[in-house]
Amino acid sequence: MPPNNAASTDLGVLRRLADVAVVPADAGLLVMSLSFLHWWL
Repeated sequence: MPPNNAASTDLGVLRRLADVAVVPADAGLLVMSLSFLHWWL
């Protein structure tokens, strides 16, 4: 049972890390595109 438990815990941690990493990436992309548009206009 412990291996199974550890695997599911690792999966949950990985998913949480992915969620945490995706939000700043999206925000950075948004800011970059906005500043790019602002620079163009």
